[in-house]
Amino acid sequence: MAKNKRLSKEDKRRLDWEHNDSIICTSFCDALIKNKKLPSLQSLADSTGLSYKTVQRHLEQNSFESFKQRFRAGNEMVMIN
Repeated sequence: MAKNKRLSKEDKRRLDWEHNDSIICTSFCDALIKNKKLPSLQSLADSTGLSYKTVQRHLEQNSFESFKQRFRAGNEMVMIN
């Protein structure tokens, strides 16, 4: 039987960050499509269930260009289907 491998704190932190980043990006894109304007930090926090500070940190660490690239990739996938 294989041993259970425990994640290090750093690995867990990274997985949490990636998960939260995905949730924030999805919420950001959904709000942009629905409202035709950039969402506020508070509206993203409310829609994701994450804290205002968490959303703020993620948006500070990601440039708007990275969101634009993800959004564009999503639009291209919709167009293909």
